[in-house]
Amino acid sequence: MLTHKHNPLTLTLVVGCGMFLSTLDSGITKIALPTLIKSFNTNIAVVIWSVTLYALVLSASILLFGHLADRLGRLRIYVFGLILFAFSSLLCGASLSIGMLIFCRGIQGLSAAMMQATSIALITTRLRAAELTKAMSILGMLIGLGPMLGPVIGGSILSTLGWRWIFWINIPICLLALYGCRRLPAVDETRHKTPIHYLNLILITLTLAMLLLGMSMLSDKQFYLAWFLFAIAIISFIFYLILELISKHPLIPLGLFKQRRFSAPILGIMAFGGGTAVIFMMPPLYFEQLRHFQAWQVGLICLSAPLGIVISARTASKIIHYIGTATSMITGLIVMLFSLIILTQIKVNWSVPFIFLLLLCYGLGGGLFQTPCYLNIMAQFPEHRQAFIGALVRMLQNVAIVFQSAGAALILSLQARHLLSGIQYAWWMSAIIIAIALIAFLPRAIVSK
Repeated sequence: MLTHKHNPLTLTLVVGCGMFLSTLDSGITKIALPTLIKSFNTNIAVVIWSVTLYALVLSASILLFGHLADRLGRLRIYVFGLILFAFSSLLCGASLSIGMLIFCRGIQGLSAAMMQATSIALITTRLRAAELTKAMSILGMLIGLGPMLGPVIGGSILSTLGWRWIFWINIPICLLALYGCRRLPAVDETRHKTPIHYLNLILITLTLAMLLLGMSMLSDKQFYLAWFLFAIAIISFIFYLILELISKHPLIPLGLFKQRRFSAPILGIMAFGGGTAVIFMMPPLYFEQLRHFQAWQVGLICLSAPLGIVISARTASKIIHYIGTATSMITGLIVMLFSLIILTQIKVNWSVPFIFLLLLCYGLGGGLFQTPCYLNIMAQFPEHRQAFIGALVRMLQNVAIVFQSAGAALILSLQARHLLSGIQYAWWMSAIIIAIALIAFLPRAIVSK
């Protein structure tokens, strides 16, 4: 590899654009839901599919593109993802019906999967080990910026240019990233030469799709349909396991999950992803429905957690240098757990600065955990598997986000008459999951890299 020709900052910003856009579009669309309901004269049950289908397609297809990237070229798949994301954003903004918008959002989710599957691998395979920590810290910062800027940018665009521009704003960023890709030095990528078992991929994709769709139905209280989808997921997963066990080249070596050095960070990154989804979900409900704050006030308060992620991700490289990846990960989990446990006791009369500080504290812990966790997992695998492992990590994190979001929604629906209790229980759920992840790290099972 010609790693010495790469400027670490340039490379990270170019590939970070894809990760930033894919996370930005998850949040920017949510704030536009009321506007879309009015524009298309429909209801929330239909419009919400513009968010659901994006997340569903992204999570279900990311493994496929991770596998293809290791075989066909990581930069090639990333570039194609950028092009498709720009094209689908153009179509989303030009949609004349809600059906067209939902369909185009599915295509957008497909392109987001291509970018998320390759972003981490493009950094880990093109930079020296000494440059990786700083580069991954910047990438973590860009990941945190997506959720932070989504509501702010979305609200500004909706009040000035109109809803179509929440999609068209992606196009110049994609073009800028494509220009950056053309300027990257050519490298001889190490390719994965083992055959792809497409039936295995189809089965695991079907499993994920049915699980995620079932969780969506469960949160909508469509219990019979949810259990039917779960049954399909279980059947397809059983067939997938059988094929994997008899395969000479399994898609996901199941023995990996028996190794605590791998399974503990994976559990941690899933707990972090799901917990962060709940942290973003609860404050708007609390401040709008219980404290009756205005939307702009809620937006400013909700910047706290992603702001914390951005701040600590930016300084993570220095922290890791002094205390190592293992201690950094454990410290991050403890900080997140501490914040959540206090938040489970939230009352209607709590001061806003105190809540802001707790949410910020959670974000600081998250940023402190995320960067070393990615580094630790990716360092365990050879170059020709980097895209697939990066895709696997992002897929599991996205699945955790959907599951905990659906779980929180179900808790809130069961506590419809006691919203404050529902918010407390949702935070207890996240706290317990992060506590389990922390236990997996203790005694210290991860070897610092």
